[in-house]
Amino acid sequence: MDWNQVEGNWKQVKGRARQTWGKLTDSELTAIGGRREELEGKLQERYGYTKERIRKEIDDWERSVASNLRQSGDAATDQIEAIRSDLQTLASTVSRIASEQLDRAQDKAIDAANQAEAAIRQSPLSAIGHCFWLGVCFRHLQKALEANVNDPRSARAGSGCKQFDTQNLSPARFGDLLLASLTLSHGP
Repeated sequence: MDWNQVEGNWKQVKGRARQTWGKLTDSELTAIGGRREELEGKLQERYGYTKERIRKEIDDWERSVASNLRQSGDAATDQIEAIRSDLQTLASTVSRIASEQLDRAQDKAIDAANQAEAAIRQSPLSAIGHCFWLGVCFRHLQKALEANVNDPRSARAGSGCKQFDTQNLSPARFGDLLLASLTLSHGP
């Protein structure tokens, strides 16, 4: 490891510098900012050591810091790999479950279509009658909704029929609206 790596990781390693050279304050270490010459100068000033002794201490300290940074980097790499592996496993599981659910939904849709086809083949006139009456019911419902939307006394006035929330329409509410629509179109 070269000193540039120490300087680049100064925020991480300045605590170790404080442990090694306790006479240096946090503000001095922050001011040093990882610059080796600044560290040498402050250590000479605080401890009164020769330049050779300071350089040797800094070289020894740098080697121990490099070892710790490598170990931290290896541990972080191992953790990242474990997370990556877990994410791949999770993605695979989600994909498998989604595929199974899609297959089930497709099977149910095919079964429903087959049942509908069988019912139509068994009784085509009845199926046409049901479709006709559903169309009539929905048309009456649409008229009731339009009347409700355009009625100034209505809470939905001016909101437009197309904005009606059909997702949360219960069968009971559908029946109420259908009766209301039949009453509006044919009178009481």
